[in-house]
Amino acid sequence: MSAISSEITKIINVPVMSNTEMNGIAGCLYNVTIPNIDNWRRFSQGRGFGAASIAEIYSNPLVSKKVVLNLMDGLIAQYAGGPQSQPFFSEHHATLYASKDPVALDAVVLKKLEEWRRRGSLPAIGHMAEYVEAAAQIGLGNAAPERIQVKHVGRTTAE
Repeated sequence: MSAISSEITKIINVPVMSNTEMNGIAGCLYNVTIPNIDNWRRFSQGRGFGAASIAEIYSNPLVSKKVVLNLMDGLIAQYAGGPQSQPFFSEHHATLYASKDPVALDAVVLKKLEEWRRRGSLPAIGHMAEYVEAAAQIGLGNAAPERIQVKHVGRTTAE
C-alpha cells in the first residue's frame, strides 16, 4: 500500500463508472486498491489468483475501515476499452451513485456495464470482476441484487 494509507483517517472514494480490460470494472473496490499499490499487475489477472486479490487488499484495515463513502461518477460512463478514455465506448448516463457499500455499488454498475456491452455486441466482463462476489463472501458488502435497493433521486430545478 502507498505510504499515505497509514497517515489518513477517512477516505471518500470517487471512482469513475468505467470498465477495465484487466479487472472487469474500475469500480469502488478497484479504485482504492489497484491504483494505490506497488506491483499492481500481479493482481490484475482476472480469474483464479486475481479474482480474490482485490477483495483481500480492500479488506486490509488501512483501506476498509477508512472508506466512509463511495461516490461514483456515472455522468459519462465507459463500458469498454477502459479505464483509459474511449469516447466510442462511452454512454451519457447522467448519474451519480452514492453508497457506503462498495460491493453493492460495484454490483449495480457491473450489471449496467454488461447491459451496454450486450447492446454493443461486446463480450461479457463479469468473469473478470469475480472479485465483487469474493468481496461479498468475505463480508465487505452485499452483491445480491435482491438485497440491493437503488433509490432514484430526481433533479431539482432552481427557480
